[in-house]
Amino acid sequence: MSSSETTDPDALESSESETTSTDLEGPGTSGSGYSGSSDTEYSEYSVCFDSSSSDAALPDWDEACDRARRDPVISQRLNRAQRNYVSGWGNSMLCRTGMLGRVKKFLNYDFPVMSDCSGAEGGILALQALGIKVDHISSSEINCIATDFLAHNFRPRVFYPDVCNRKLQLENYRSGALIAGFPCQPFSVLRRDSDLLDEEAAKPFFAIVKTIGELRVPIYILENVRGIKRCLGAVNEELHKLRDYYHAIMEIDAKEIGDVVSRPRLYFIGVLRSVAAPEISSNAKLQNAVNSILTKAKRNCTPPTPWHKLLLDDSDAVQEPPIKRRRQTQLDLRYEKLGLAFD
Repeated sequence: MSSSETTDPDALESSESETTSTDLEGPGTSGSGYSGSSDTEYSEYSVCFDSSSSDAALPDWDEACDRARRDPVISQRLNRAQRNYVSGWGNSMLCRTGMLGRVKKFLNYDFPVMSDCSGAEGGILALQALGIKVDHISSSEINCIATDFLAHNFRPRVFYPDVCNRKLQLENYRSGALIAGFPCQPFSVLRRDSDLLDEEAAKPFFAIVKTIGELRVPIYILENVRGIKRCLGAVNEELHKLRDYYHAIMEIDAKEIGDVVSRPRLYFIGVLRSVAAPEISSNAKLQNAVNSILTKAKRNCTPPTPWHKLLLDDSDAVQEPPIKRRRQTQLDLRYEKLGLAFD
């Protein structure tokens, strides 16, 4: 496969549910701007799903931190191409959009951010790569392996092992933004028989929406795969129950704005009406602003760095550029079906 064809499938099929019950409590619940489902609609148990076992207990943050101290990660030095990719790609995109000056306004104070369904904390890493000082309020992660990664690399003030079953802490009520990549298994294009929002693995989405309404964070950004378009109407209906927000959707393929790989994703963006700029006075105006930024980001994209130049060095193997194969013809495909494929 050539570097121009590198892509990332939406998600792998999961036969187990990610998480379940919810009961979000905390100060000021009576003033929530959310008018959605009640807690009784959620089931009564939680499951920590990882690649080795579906019966494992929820991750223990203290134990994960102890393991991180006992077995620290050895930092890998990046070569010049890797450093330029990590630090330069995002800034180049912001320059094209004209947003670099606005983003720098966040550099004079620590921007309080909470993360749900945290995974590898891509959102936190992106903010840090842009030079934004982040006050990492909280993370939540039900996957035990991902929790170990978080313990090695981040220090959130609060950790929640289950986004659907937690009591929010006072720290969360001063969050400036909530970012979340809720589970994508129900929406993946590989799951043609999925029940979509009715699946157990979709429950974190409803819990996160309820959290947004309870905390009334100034900004929320939710991310998922393109396959969520199959139930986009239902997703929008749930988000629009957050009546104090302006809402917009941004569809991005990272490769179209200068990244190496193709990762088509949908981002659901909300801005609290009381803090929105004067020119953002409706959902349509927020959507127009988002579309304008994305159009500028796609202009004059530099050719991406070939992916094989970004691989970390392996002391036990020599990395070689991929062999460029000729494009398959219809004849090749017919031979392949007969078990007679040739190079």
